[in-house]
Amino acid sequence: MTTVFLILAFIVFLIGSISLLRLPDVYTRLHATALGDTLGIGLVALALMFSTSSVSIRLKLLLILVIFWLINPTISHLTAKVALLHGTCPYNKELIQRRQQNDSRNR
Repeated sequence: MTTVFLILAFIVFLIGSISLLRLPDVYTRLHATALGDTLGIGLVALALMFSTSSVSIRLKLLLILVIFWLINPTISHLTAKVALLHGTCPYNKELIQRRQQNDSRNR
C-alpha cells in the first residue's frame, strides 16, 4: 500500500512540475503547482502513515499534513494577489492575438 501511494505522489509531483513549464502565465502555473504539491504531500504522508506502526508518529504526520494543507493554499493565494497588485496580467489568448495582428498591420 505504501508503494502505491508513493508512486501516485510521484505522478502528481511530475504533473505539477510539467505544468509549471507548460502553462502560459504565473496564475495558472501557481494554481497547478499548488494543487500538485498539496495532493502530493498528502499522498506521501499517507504512505508514511501506512509504513509505521507507532500511533504518535502517525499523529505527528497527520498534524504536519493538516498544517501543510492550511498553509500551502494560503501562500499560493497571497502570491497570486501580490502578482496582481504588481500588475502581472493574466493570460488572455484573444488579447495577444489582437496585439499580434495590430503589430503586423503597423509594420
